[in-house]
Amino acid sequence: MIGNRAHLLAMAEDQVARFIPDLTIKERDLVRTLFFDYLRRGHHGTGWTWNGCYYSSLEQTMGFTLYRATGNADFLNWNWDTIVVTERTMFYANRFLAEQIEPGQQVRWLACRTECQHCRVYEGQRFTVVEPGTPRKDPMTQVWVGKWADLSPSGPGPYSAVASCREPVVPLHEHCRCIWTHYVELTEAQQQRLER
Repeated sequence: MIGNRAHLLAMAEDQVARFIPDLTIKERDLVRTLFFDYLRRGHHGTGWTWNGCYYSSLEQTMGFTLYRATGNADFLNWNWDTIVVTERTMFYANRFLAEQIEPGQQVRWLACRTECQHCRVYEGQRFTVVEPGTPRKDPMTQVWVGKWADLSPSGPGPYSAVASCREPVVPLHEHCRCIWTHYVELTEAQQQRLER
């Protein structure tokens, strides 16, 4: 199973920046490099240096680095906060499924504290994890590494306001911060102890 986990993790990593429209392959690779460098360093809202320049956040780094690499000032106007949060949520959700869950096990949707009306529909629901190559998957009851919402833009900017996909998938929409968690079936005695 270790080899399969490595393959699934590679799939999760391959999803990063894949669905940001209007990027060339070179620009997409640059976004991926910045994203993984940031994660490797373990930064969470602190400043860091990239190519000799100091940036206060990954969001600021993305726009300025793409602008410097391409000369396209439009990158400075993109909402990089939304892009980074959405990409990070997608990567962590896929990595969780790849590293910690076996096919056939169930996961539970855990909505962010500031859940939106779209995510609230799935809060607490259970879904069965299947292999990505499983034929005839049920998109309403099953999830897999690489399952994604259509975040195609409906207006200016890289993502639509709400995913056109209404199947359970994390992230469900731009700036979504929901996660998958382990689902554990409690015995009646365990449930009673929790309720005390």
